[in-house]
Amino acid sequence: MMKKPRVSVCIPMYNAVKFLPETLTSVFEQTVKPFEIVMINDCSTDASLSLAEELLSTTEIPSHIHSNAVNLGIGGTRQAFYTHTLGDYLAYLSSDDVWHPTFLEKSMPHLDRICATFSDYYHWNYMKKEKAIFYAPKCKNYFYDFQAEVVSWALRKNMFVNFSTIIIPKWWFQHISFESELRHGEDLIFLLDTMIKGYRWEHIDSPLLDYRLHPAQGTRQIQRDKAYFDLLWKHLEDRLVKLDIAGDVIKKSHERSYKISFPSFLDRVKGKVRRVIG
Repeated sequence: MMKKPRVSVCIPMYNAVKFLPETLTSVFEQTVKPFEIVMINDCSTDASLSLAEELLSTTEIPSHIHSNAVNLGIGGTRQAFYTHTLGDYLAYLSSDDVWHPTFLEKSMPHLDRICATFSDYYHWNYMKKEKAIFYAPKCKNYFYDFQAEVVSWALRKNMFVNFSTIIIPKWWFQHISFESELRHGEDLIFLLDTMIKGYRWEHIDSPLLDYRLHPAQGTRQIQRDKAYFDLLWKHLEDRLVKLDIAGDVIKKSHERSYKISFPSFLDRVKGKVRRVIG
């Protein structure tokens, strides 16, 4: 009989009081239980830590909470789980997202020492109470075709692998890591690093997560900061070069995404006019 994979659930936490009950309940109610739940408090200024302690006290799943000495952001915090977990696989779950009950049941049979998994998911507009399924691109080959899709999306400063749906072999961290200076886009850079290393991913063809969209998301707060945009593109360009993407293609991609992120005043005015007319 094949040994059940030991999956550590990794939940970074920063000012998550509003969402933690639903997020942790979705882990507690998995039809296949994880090996452990590990949370890292990234210097929350609200009651996240005490609430997490209270919620974890209600489950029989082995659980641990660690606290960063200083605020590291999502990149540094995700990396820190490597030293705090005992499982053979790490399953990341953002503190405002919600797994469906069969997330682990459907993902774990696909795990092996060289393979990571990800699934489709629901875009959940928390304010409007609306959901829509996001289906990842279908790939005939989950190495070459998958890599081509990842690069295509990366050239648009985007990605289709939601990191609240991933389960990855822990040994990968012996060779790659999350960029600790990145507070947005660290997941895309990590994904590209796995492409550079030749690691394999497998798609679970089922929506198994509610990805909650709300105004307080860190991504929404930071993605239009010019200095940060330049820092992210520095890392992105480095990975694309290593993946043998032509320099002129990278340059055009940078210019296009820069214009989208930081449109000129005239472009913004035109956009408002088009919206009014349309």
